[in-house]
Amino acid sequence: MTKRNSLIDITKLFFSICIIFIHTGLCDKITYGYELKEFVFRLGIPFFFVCSGYYFAKKNIGTREKLYLYLKKILIPFIIFGLIYTFFEAYFLSEGLFDYVISNISKMFLGSQSNVMWYSGSLIWSCIILYLIKNEKQLIVVIFISFILYLIGLSFTTYDFLLNEVNPLLLNALKNTFGQNRSFWFVGLLYTSIGYYIGKQLKIDKVKNYKLFILLIFSTVLCILEVLYIKGKTIYFEYDFLVSYIPLIIILFILIVRCKNLEFNTKFMRNLSTTIYYIHFGIIYLFKYLSVNYVWFDNVFNISNLKYDVTICIVTILLAIIFNIIPNKYLKMVVN
Repeated sequence: MTKRNSLIDITKLFFSICIIFIHTGLCDKITYGYELKEFVFRLGIPFFFVCSGYYFAKKNIGTREKLYLYLKKILIPFIIFGLIYTFFEAYFLSEGLFDYVISNISKMFLGSQSNVMWYSGSLIWSCIILYLIKNEKQLIVVIFISFILYLIGLSFTTYDFLLNEVNPLLLNALKNTFGQNRSFWFVGLLYTSIGYYIGKQLKIDKVKNYKLFILLIFSTVLCILEVLYIKGKTIYFEYDFLVSYIPLIIILFILIVRCKNLEFNTKFMRNLSTTIYYIHFGIIYLFKYLSVNYVWFDNVFNISNLKYDVTICIVTILLAIIFNIIPNKYLKMVVN
C-alpha cells in the first residue's frame, strides 16, 4: 500500500472547499474576489491532477488488471455523477434534452464534458497514457507535447484577447471546435504527467530547501503578475488556467511532499475531499431549483447573498461526512 502524506490530504480538502466557492460565485461578491479566485482557488484542479499523477506513479501499476482496478474506482462515480449532472444541465439550460444528453455523453468519454466531472474523465485518459509509458524519455516527450497543448488551450480561453488581435478567424475556429480547454488533452494530461514525473523520476530529497523557497517566491510573483495582467482582458466567459500555475504548483507540491514529519491518519479527510468534489455541484443545482420554484427560498438564500455560498458549503461538507460515515460499501464506491 502506498504511504500517504497527511499534508497532501489536508491541502486537497482545502482546495475542495475552494472549488465549492468558485462554483457558487463567492468571489464575485467580495472585495479582491478576483485575485483570490485566480491566485488561490484556481490552483485546486491542477493540484488534484498533480497529486493523482504522483500517487499513480507510486503505485507502480504494471499490469492491465491493476490498471483496471485503479480506474474502476474513478470510472464508477464518473459515470454516475456525469450522467446526473448532464441531465441537470439540460434542465437548467433549457436545452433539447435528448440532443444535449447525447452530445455531452460523447464528451464524457473524451474527457471534455461541460460539467465538473470533466476532471475524472481527464484523469482516466491521462492514467491510461501514463500506463503505456515505458521510460523517462517517453515521459518527457509526453510532458512536452501536453505543455504545447496546454498553451494552445490557453490561446482560445485565458489569452483569447491576444489571439483575437493576431488571428480572429483562428480564435473562432478553436472556440467552435473545442469550446473550452477543460479537457484531458489541454489540461489534465500535463498536470497528471508532472505529478507522475515527480513520483517516478524526481529525487525530491536531493533538492535544496533554499532553492525551493527561491523558486516558490519567483513563481508566486510570476503568478501575481499574470493574474493582474489578464484582469478584464479575457473575452472568454471566465479564466480557468494560467501559465504560471505550472511552476507554482510544482514547487508547492514538492514542498508539501517533503513535509514527512506531518504523518497521521487522514484517510477520512482524503475521502471527504473526494466526496465534496463529486456532490457539491448537485447541491448547487438543488439550491438553484428551489430558488426558481419557491419564492420564500429565494428570499432566504438568494444567489447574490453570501448566505447562499456559506450554506451550500456547510450542507455539502455535512452530507460528505454522512456519506463517509454510513457503512455501505456500494455507497462508498460511488462517493469515494
